Amino acid sequence: MPKNIRKRIIYGVLVLLVMGLIFLFSSETADESAKISGGLTEALARGFFPEWFLPENAAELSDHLSQFEYLIRKIAHFSEYLLLGGLLSLFFGTFDLRQLLRLFLAFLTGTVYATTDEFHQHFVAGRAMQGFDILIDAAGVLTGVLIFSGISAMIVLNQYNKIKGRNE
Repeated sequence: MPKNIRKRIIYGVLVLLVMGLIFLFSSETADESAKISGGLTEALARGFFPEWFLPENAAELSDHLSQFEYLIRKIAHFSEYLLLGGLLSLFFGTFDLRQLLRLFLAFLTGTVYATTDEFHQHFVAGRAMQGFDILIDAAGVLTGVLIFSGISAMIVLNQYNKIKGRNE
């Protein structure tokens, strides 16, 4: 099996796994999702902001946790789509296409998936489709595409320079 085909299959499977994981997260009801993010938020807050939990700050604790949970949720959206965008850039990098077209296809695929994922949430109990989340997801996809493409380009350039150095 040619090397590019093997990479394409591996990257394709990884893309599908991440998409499946995103779909599973989006399939959780609002109560299930809140339970998970609330627990994570409280654990992180206790580690980073222990002063929130002091008795004299009890009146503000709920507001702090609510705002922090919102931030955690948006970071999670961005991060999962950053990974998806990176894997999509690697996947499309296995095709003999111009670099700009590969980047565009990776970004487009990830953004379309983000849109369909938000639409899917519209049908899950207590969840809703949020346009702002699509923007955060698209920003994550774009960041992942650019980071992974940049790293791939540096690896290729490094290999080229090693080969060139041996031949001189």
